[in-house]
Amino acid sequence: MSSTNYHTSAIGARVVTLLVFVISLWPRDADVLVGLSGADGLNLVLAKALAGGDGLRFVHMPEAPIAVGFPPLHPFLVGMAWRAWPAFPENLTLFRLLSAAVLAGAAWLVIAHAIRLAVPRLAVYASTLLGFSYVPLLSVGVLLSEEPLLLLVAAVALWFADRRDDRKSSAFLAGTFAGLAALTAQWGVIMIPAVAIGFATRRRWQSSGVCLGVALLVVLVGRMVFWGAVVGGAGSEIAVTDLAPVSGFQSDATVTSQLFNALPGRSVLLVVVPAVALAVWGAVSIAREAPTLVSVVALVVAGIPLGFHAIQWVAIPWFFLLCAIGAVRLGESSPRFRMPGAVLVSLVGIVYLWGALSTRPGTAFLQELSDQSAAYSKVVSSIAAETPETAVIASRHDALVFLYTGRRTLRFREFQPTAEDADARIRLLCNRGATHVLADSRWPETGNAGSGFAVAMFRLTDGFGLYRIECPDSAEDDGDAI
Repeated sequence: MSSTNYHTSAIGARVVTLLVFVISLWPRDADVLVGLSGADGLNLVLAKALAGGDGLRFVHMPEAPIAVGFPPLHPFLVGMAWRAWPAFPENLTLFRLLSAAVLAGAAWLVIAHAIRLAVPRLAVYASTLLGFSYVPLLSVGVLLSEEPLLLLVAAVALWFADRRDDRKSSAFLAGTFAGLAALTAQWGVIMIPAVAIGFATRRRWQSSGVCLGVALLVVLVGRMVFWGAVVGGAGSEIAVTDLAPVSGFQSDATVTSQLFNALPGRSVLLVVVPAVALAVWGAVSIAREAPTLVSVVALVVAGIPLGFHAIQWVAIPWFFLLCAIGAVRLGESSPRFRMPGAVLVSLVGIVYLWGALSTRPGTAFLQELSDQSAAYSKVVSSIAAETPETAVIASRHDALVFLYTGRRTLRFREFQPTAEDADARIRLLCNRGATHVLADSRWPETGNAGSGFAVAMFRLTDGFGLYRIECPDSAEDDGDAI
């Protein structure tokens, strides 16, 4: 590449990267509270714990259990930013800027990787902008989730894995960042076999083994550093909990469906088939040049039936890139394919842009978050003013309540109780040490001396309110989960 062409491509990459950074900040709403989607609030709880020197613990819970199994890399990096700006919620501005910068860095790497594949610059820039303005991917930034960091770490792993050299350093670095991807998100583990397969398809068996071994070593050491250090540290008795009801991962499927509802309606099906066809053609045409990229996309598609919804958002920029490559290579294969390829690309672009502009990125999803935040803003301010600092609040959004009020919380599965159900629930809450219940539905203010009482402190007009629990002198543990 001549110096002039390199300079031109560098300028284009910088412009696109800057646009991605700006676009990533577009859908953010200062009125949206963190903790409404589940995992985002827990990420900040752990970041606050790490910033305060408490280790990787759920410090919002009375027992401060270790976050066993929770990917630690994202809370660690946010915790470093928390130390630089410890004032919450003002520091959310810094966290969101950091998330946008991470997405911009990922865009830079996607562009660099594509240019190395000799893809025309215009196709690279257009596909990158479309991929990084994808509605769910943008909305993830609002939630302060770990997906932007996963995208960046995965892009670095791909960069080293698809380098056209035989240096062992490439395998070592690719394995290192594949391991870091597994420490960033649960579904990031998919990068480990992807990079190993990428080296193996080029018959670089030794590099594949080095990459796989380094990745597994990074995961093992990461677990020892983030979790083992907590177990070995001094402090109160450790209560290790099952993360299934605590981590918030189960809410990701709901979030995914809500985000995808922001896309255009059935008209989007008009572009699904041609887009997939172009992506498949693009993947086949670069399989030898970028086997790791093809392996990642293939494993993501294979992981869809397994419930790895969020990693689809991470793979979207590469999907758009494969579509662009497919269109370019289709036109290069024969002149008679240029016009059909141009029509397919135009159809995909027009329908996609129409959906993005008519719905605006994440408008429906953000509106729902704003409505919930408006109600919770009133509640958390009342909790801070009307409950003692020693209060333990049982709530469906436990991390949110802790972050905005400083009160210890318990995860509470919301439901509309009958009087009998409420009695049993109150006994169980008393056994767990709860002093208040924050519920979306109305609770009956009746009880008996053996069960305790739930007394409404305040209610909003829709029934959302805070209840004070008056526990009996002793309560028997029913053994059920809250």
